[in-house]
Amino acid sequence: MNILWCRGGGTLFQQAPQRSFYLLKYFPDEYNITVCNFGCDYFYRGFLKKPRKYRFKKNIIVFEPININLFPMNRYYHFNDFLPSLHTLFAELLVSFNADIIVGVGFWGGIAGALLSKIADIPLVYDYTDPYTELSGLGPFRVYYSIEKFLPRASDLTVCVSYTLYDKAKSYGAKRIEIIPNGFEPERFTLKNRSKSQCFPIGKKIVLYVGQVNRSYGFDIFIKSALYVPENVLYVIVGSGPGAREVRALVENLHLNNKIKFIGYQPSEKIPELISSSDVCIVPYSRESSIKLLEYGALGKPVVTFEGPVERRFAKDKEIITSRWNPIDLAKSIKYLITNKKKANFIGKQLQMKVLRYYRWDQLADRYAELLENFAKR
Repeated sequence: MNILWCRGGGTLFQQAPQRSFYLLKYFPDEYNITVCNFGCDYFYRGFLKKPRKYRFKKNIIVFEPININLFPMNRYYHFNDFLPSLHTLFAELLVSFNADIIVGVGFWGGIAGALLSKIADIPLVYDYTDPYTELSGLGPFRVYYSIEKFLPRASDLTVCVSYTLYDKAKSYGAKRIEIIPNGFEPERFTLKNRSKSQCFPIGKKIVLYVGQVNRSYGFDIFIKSALYVPENVLYVIVGSGPGAREVRALVENLHLNNKIKFIGYQPSEKIPELISSSDVCIVPYSRESSIKLLEYGALGKPVVTFEGPVERRFAKDKEIITSRWNPIDLAKSIKYLITNKKKANFIGKQLQMKVLRYYRWDQLADRYAELLENFAKR
């Protein structure tokens, strides 16, 4: 089977790899896949990056577009996508006529996939990865909202990462819907042969966050909660992002430099070691499809997150601890786990059992391939 895989977000190899990277890494070799990236790589700091074509695996070829960064990461940054997207769209058009199925991943990949599906008259599978308008706004004249509603209706099959997006796709009129969640890499996130990290000071209880650093409602609550935890608790933030400077400024303004430590981007092979060395891990939002939650869980760490959609997939007070959306309650949840080691171990083990059983990327990629195979035979 020949698959054209359209995705947004620029390069496949980002500092924080996304769903497509993991699915394609474990996808069975009998499928021929051409990956075309649709849009800019926002981790790229230069003005212009030339297009390139390379082989990701023996059966997967990746085309990355010209990258032109005219605007910083603010409300205008989507304009960076315009020229790269036109460039990629032309390349995808040439490939699409040889494809049996087009997979459009995410908002921008879905747009490309929908256009090419109509032009080439090839079935479209829309991989609905996130509620785009909740993250980026409704757009000028509500155009983002209109597109997000249109994509599930325009697709022959919609694959959702969560029950929440399943409900959205259903309300938008999707023809057929399946759920394949995110996962974790089994060979990286294992307790075997994991040494303790030397990054953390002795005598401190470590509350760990790994991921992009950006100002958001949940992330601000996380930072402010450090005002209400004991002095022996240290927040460690691993990663960077367009909003890192603003987050650091918030920490400065709240005089929390002695309670929050930024260690920046770390190599992927070091992340399991950092997680293993922590006491509590944080997910400062409430999504069922959080990759970081699954990676924390694979290593048996207790997780604190916020009330909301995450509770549809993980049991409150049994597999995760959920907090109300305010700094004092979040600090209370963190202190509860730090001072109740037995409960923390129980929560971590229960989450680990579920994650190891249901959320391995290799198993999820096999499910995805089987789904596409059955879809193509319909």
